[in-house]
Amino acid sequence: VGSMVVVLCAAEFPEGEVKMVVVLTRHGDRTPVRVFPNVKSEWPEGWGQLTGVGMRQHYELGQHYRKKFVEEKAFIPAQWHPHEIFARSTCRDRTLMSAQSFMLGLYPPGTGPVYSNTSDANERSPALPHSLAMFPIHTTGKEYDRILYSYKNCEKLSKMQKNVRKSDVWKAMEKRHRGLLGLLSEKLGKDLSLKEVTAVNMLSRAERIHHRTKTLDEAFWAEHEEEIREVAHWVGVMGEIPAGVGPARGRLTLSSGCWQVLLQKFATQEMGRLAVGELLWEIMTRMEKVIRPPAISEKELKKEAEGKRKERKQPKFILLSGHDGTLLAFFSALRCEISQCPDYAARVEFELVDTQPDLGPVFYDDDFPVGRFFLNVSYNDIPLRIPGCALDRPDGAECEFTEFREITHRLTIEDLEDTCASLPHSSLYSGGDLPPHEKLFMSFSWVLLVLVVFSGLFFGLGMGKKLWKWLPHSSLYSGGDLPPHEKLFMKINGDYLVLGVLAGIFFGLGMVFSTTIKRTNPRKLKAP
Repeated sequence: VGSMVVVLCAAEFPEGEVKMVVVLTRHGDRTPVRVFPNVKSEWPEGWGQLTGVGMRQHYELGQHYRKKFVEEKAFIPAQWHPHEIFARSTCRDRTLMSAQSFMLGLYPPGTGPVYSNTSDANERSPALPHSLAMFPIHTTGKEYDRILYSYKNCEKLSKMQKNVRKSDVWKAMEKRHRGLLGLLSEKLGKDLSLKEVTAVNMLSRAERIHHRTKTLDEAFWAEHEEEIREVAHWVGVMGEIPAGVGPARGRLTLSSGCWQVLLQKFATQEMGRLAVGELLWEIMTRMEKVIRPPAISEKELKKEAEGKRKERKQPKFILLSGHDGTLLAFFSALRCEISQCPDYAARVEFELVDTQPDLGPVFYDDDFPVGRFFLNVSYNDIPLRIPGCALDRPDGAECEFTEFREITHRLTIEDLEDTCASLPHSSLYSGGDLPPHEKLFMSFSWVLLVLVVFSGLFFGLGMGKKLWKWLPHSSLYSGGDLPPHEKLFMKINGDYLVLGVLAGIFFGLGMVFSTTIKRTNPRKLKAP
């Protein structure tokens, strides 16, 4: 794993014509997600729900982008249009509502559609009160979301994270703060692990921001606040930091505190690749289609002109509403170090710029031009360098698009669903000893294989026996030549026997692989 570069200085992006903007956000302020038996505060909004503060955060974020890309740059239209704007979210209420709040800031009251309800075509009224605009927010179930929620549905990643919590660093942290864990367990009515201290910190933070009854009284909080925050953010880790994973020093600074969150979530680049899923691929392929639109046949063009076919057009502005884990997975996969962990409404902005628009469009059969299209990446308005992309260029934090494309191809796992399969089975191919559950399944599969092969034999012989009894066949015992009809049925008998044995073998082998390896319709990613 390569070393990181902390980005603290600003840099100027190359000027040119903006072609596409992608904004990846964390949801806004929410209520606590973890319930403890002795929690005193009440949350009528529900657990893990977006609060009014969170709605306002994303509404103001949408206003910021309206000012930048509607009023100043005139990049996107003043009213929402399905071909220009696209929004996607995870399936959680807080991310869906954050996306809605963002879009309401981007297209505020007064920008909604109008309609005519009289015979006078010039007399129009707002379709909705206050001329509100409505926006579709696209989503999918968590188990199917490989773009924004891959880190939540990858069993292999979960096992790797559990191994991190068995590391010497983790054990040293638990030993050091054993006293605090005992006090918190007594206060909250539950035996707490080190991992759950973050939830305690978020609970106390939310109670104080929203003026709710405090579960941890002021005296306890005043005495232990610093240690709770220290544990929650891992800024006081003592012990050996794994090679290549963050700064190698005892007491970590605030800027590297986020590294300790990454240590337990996505400590290595492999974990980051599993966690980021198809996010980088999604961003890259959408930008590719803007730079080099796919070929359209004359027949399809004619249908578009006649209105018989929808016009194929990539949106210019894309909103992706996710979680802190979504952003952390992105940073981990690319090996970008950041100055602070993603707080509520944190964002990463990708701006695709054409520095030579006078050269005209790039045709579908052309190569991607080198040195013309650049990707400006920023994190909370601070330019962000992507390792391997622009580290050697002191003139800015931009990333030449073909470099970003190569990085994405290298980091994206093609058979992601297979790789994330819940049953580990790499030993099957590496020659190592099988774990107990695989030995059990292999034994069961071989038993099935033997049973099915013998069933095939008896099936073939049984069919032949029935047919043989039905026909006269005295010549078989007299040594004479068989009559034609007996030759025919002998052949059929042999065919049944062969087919039965082959069917048994294939079925049995299928059982071996289906019970040993969990496969869930792997979706291969194809290079355009």
